[in-house]
Amino acid sequence: RRKFPKDDFKLLPDNRQAAMKYLSCILRLSVILNRSRSSARLPAFDIKASDKGIKLCFPEGWLANHPLTEADLNQEQDYLSNADLNLSIS
Repeated sequence: RRKFPKDDFKLLPDNRQAAMKYLSCILRLSVILNRSRSSARLPAFDIKASDKGIKLCFPEGWLANHPLTEADLNQEQDYLSNADLNLSIS
């Protein structure tokens, strides 16, 4: 995790770079959301990808009740913004 290796994607064919960036982002998010190996299930949430970025929508109050996950997601926003990817969390 940590820094998003945006320059590595330039080694891929031009028509694959954007898709691989988004897939890498989704994989990074899955690691964050499944890091605890807890038996507690994640709530139903929405994830949407567009040309503007990726948007995660959690049930109201869920992030407030899971501050470590919220902090990790906020940090991931910073990492991804350095790679010109927008992550929106609500």
